[in-house]
Amino acid sequence: MISFSLKGGIRKDEDAKVFVSYCPRLGIYSQGMTADQAKESLVDAIQLYIGSLYDRGLFEDTLQALGFSGASNAPDEGEFVGVDEQYQVYEFDVPMTMAA
Repeated sequence: MISFSLKGGIRKDEDAKVFVSYCPRLGIYSQGMTADQAKESLVDAIQLYIGSLYDRGLFEDTLQALGFSGASNAPDEGEFVGVDEQYQVYEFDVPMTMAA
């Protein structure tokens, strides 16, 4: 099993009455009725994205192109694609299990 440590942003969308979560490093958004649901939905969306990359044989090339480095499977330290000031930044882990 591998795990990705990422930074994301979360904000409340008053018009839609949902929380919106965002991972700028991967360009993935999700949402939920609560902040926790939005964060969990974002992890689920990232797991699906990474799993589909793996299934299609694009895993390593895509993650390298996104700046993920070597064995740590983490983005290069210090580089964070920013989010709008409406978002509260938080860190989270994305656990992945992939068949060999």
